[in-house]
Amino acid sequence: MASQKTWDKTEAAILLEALIRVKEGEVSRKDAIKSVSERLREKARLEGLEIDDTFRNVSGITFQMHSMESAYVGKTLIKPATKLFSEIALLRKENPIEYYKLLKGNQSVINQQRTMEDEFFEWLSKKISAPQQSELKSVYELINNFCLDRKIIKQPLLKTSDLGQITKVRDTISHNHLFKFMHKKQIGKMSVGIKYYIDYVKETASRKENEQDSSDVENVDILAAQEEYVRFEDVPTEERKETFVKWMMEQHMAERTAVAYASSCGLAAQIAINYGIIEKDIWEITDIDILKNMIFALLDNSEFIEKNESRHNQFRASLVKYVQFSGDENFTLA
Repeated sequence: MASQKTWDKTEAAILLEALIRVKEGEVSRKDAIKSVSERLREKARLEGLEIDDTFRNVSGITFQMHSMESAYVGKTLIKPATKLFSEIALLRKENPIEYYKLLKGNQSVINQQRTMEDEFFEWLSKKISAPQQSELKSVYELINNFCLDRKIIKQPLLKTSDLGQITKVRDTISHNHLFKFMHKKQIGKMSVGIKYYIDYVKETASRKENEQDSSDVENVDILAAQEEYVRFEDVPTEERKETFVKWMMEQHMAERTAVAYASSCGLAAQIAINYGIIEKDIWEITDIDILKNMIFALLDNSEFIEKNESRHNQFRASLVKYVQFSGDENFTLA
C-alpha cells in the first residue's frame, strides 16, 4: 500500500527545500509542512498509487522534517537523520547540479499543475469580485471530489487542461441525477464556475498556440549567428541585450518568447548580484567561465530555484541560452 511506501530521493529533496525555506525565514514551519504534505500526496496520486489519510500527512511530515533538519545541520537534534536524508543533504552541498535535476524531475509535472490552479484564480480575479470567487472555490471543491471519486477526471479539476475531460465534468453537472440531487441548491453556481474554467482553458490554449516554445527548437546551426554577434566587449549593455534577442530570433524563436527570455536572464542575474555571485550586470559579462560558474551557484540558491520554478524553468533555460550566445554553442545542463 502507498501508506507503507518508503521515501524516495525526490521526496527527500522536496522536504529539504522546504526546510531550507523555513530556516531562511521565507515561510513558517507549519505552512512548509502543509505544503510538503500536499505535494507528496499529489505526487503519489500522479504515480498511480492509492493513498489513505495517513500517507505523507501533516503529522508524518512534521516528524520527518525533524530528521531532515538533523541531516542538514550534520548532527542529531530532535530526531536522528535517516541514511537517505543524509545522502540528499550531502548531494545538495557537493553536487548541486545532480541535486537540482533530481528536484526538478518528477516534481516538474506537479509544479506546473499547481501553478495552473494559481494562474486560473489570478485570471478569475479579473472577472469577478472576491466574494464571488470565494463562493466558486467552494463549489469547485465539491465538483472535484465527486468527479475524482467516480473517475470522471483523472486528476484534480483545476489541474486539468484536457477539454474532453472538462466537458465530461460539465455534462455531469447538467445531467447526473445523483449529483444534481446532492447539490441542487448550488447547480447554478457550479454551471457558472465550470463555464469560467472552460473559458480559461480555451484562452490559455489559444495563447500558447501563438507562442513558439524554444525548447522545441532542436539541431539549429547557431555558428553563423555567433560569428556575427559574439564580439561585444565594447558594445553598450542595452545593445548587447537587444542583440541577444535578435540572436534567439535567428534560431526561429518567436519575438515574444525571445524578449521574455532576455527579461528572465536579467532577473535571474539580479539574484546572482544580490547574493554576491557576480558583481556587475550580466550584459557586461562576456567571460563564459564566469557565466557558467554563476549558473552553477544559482542552481544551489533557494530563491533562484523557487522563482525559476514559478516561471516554468525559464530562468534556467534563458541563462543556458545566454552562455550559448556568448560563445559555447554546446553548453547544456541536461
